[in-house]
Amino acid sequence: MVAAAIFFVAGCERPIGGTGIDVLPENDIISLQYSDTTTIVMETRWLEESNTYRSARQLFGNYIDPYFGKITAATCTEFLARSGLNFGDSADLIFDSLVLSLNIDGAYGRVQTVQNLRIYELTQSFPDAITEMMSSDTLAYNNSRDLAQGYQLVYEDEKDLGVVKIRLDDALGKKILFASPDTLADRDLFNQLFKGIYIGTDPVTYLSREPGAIFSLFGISNDTRLRLYYREKDPDTTTYTAKNEPFLISGSTPRYHNLKRTDYEAGLLPDYLSQPDTSAFYEFIQGGLEMKVFLKFPHIDKIEESAISKAELVIYVDQEYLGSERRFQPPFQLETVFADENGEEELIDGEPVYISSPAPYNEESGTYNISLTNYVQQLVGGSRENYGLFIVANNRAFQINRAAIGGTDNPTLKPVLRLIYTNLPK
Repeated sequence: MVAAAIFFVAGCERPIGGTGIDVLPENDIISLQYSDTTTIVMETRWLEESNTYRSARQLFGNYIDPYFGKITAATCTEFLARSGLNFGDSADLIFDSLVLSLNIDGAYGRVQTVQNLRIYELTQSFPDAITEMMSSDTLAYNNSRDLAQGYQLVYEDEKDLGVVKIRLDDALGKKILFASPDTLADRDLFNQLFKGIYIGTDPVTYLSREPGAIFSLFGISNDTRLRLYYREKDPDTTTYTAKNEPFLISGSTPRYHNLKRTDYEAGLLPDYLSQPDTSAFYEFIQGGLEMKVFLKFPHIDKIEESAISKAELVIYVDQEYLGSERRFQPPFQLETVFADENGEEELIDGEPVYISSPAPYNEESGTYNISLTNYVQQLVGGSRENYGLFIVANNRAFQINRAAIGGTDNPTLKPVLRLIYTNLPK
């Protein structure tokens, strides 16, 4: 989505003092100049996926967003058996239960909608030696047997979220308990025996306005685990001792979540993200099913030699599309990433190169105020090529918050670059 708009910076005068071109503290402003040459170019990049492999949180559930479509999430994860696991002679064991604990520490949408939890055993292993799995990827699972046995997620309010415990189908627990010691003690063999689980929910329906929610799972929390309960016969007696064995998720445990958007044709996106892109009324930002904004100031490096005291980009969020009771909040923070000469995110060792600290959402003003002082200093001073930048949602792999922001043709919500600078003496 490429379009241009011109913004103005008001000014005042103060006596000139000694400065340098690269740094001028805001409290040492020597003059505030007026500029009418700051053109902003914006374009939404609709990727619709992100790398969710081993992300800090995993997502599952689904909800219906009238503006951005129906969003569905499902998590797949392995579990880790302790080294050298051995339950002993199967003749001395009695199975009791297998319980899955999930630490649910957040949600996006209407948590009051009752959702039917579905947990299935994976039939496909995670690929070996990988560093990424995209949210569009899938793993096969056996959906003929619901391990959750009809468990429902029922909440009155988001503050009720926390650890839930689900007794799983006994057959899986018995398969683990009565496996051979060689299989249990070897990680690769154990992962062939038990490849992991899929966690999702049944599709929600319109029994309420904006039904459903996506839940955030803190997978590597000590409160997220499988626990196998069993009894073991005491040696040379007829009595049994109750025992349990945990199976954990560590930071290195293979896991990811899948995300899918459907039924969005009647919402905002088709009208404002048409290809070729002809509208700049709205731009869009979302995590997970990623939408990010490419932004460039094509003429700012043409400003005559100046000392930049402050450069702040103000992004306006349209409040009309936050849903009832502001249910669909914008991303908590936005981040800025350098663009490279190919118009993609600049990376070092596979990680984005960020421009400045994350900018929080100001709910009162409905804006993000993004500091770009150093970046603009580099452009004006000629120490950086003007390839542009990207505005992305913070924690975009596992937060699906979204926003419709004003584009450069929006009459009331267009972005503004606020510049405070002085022209240096020649």
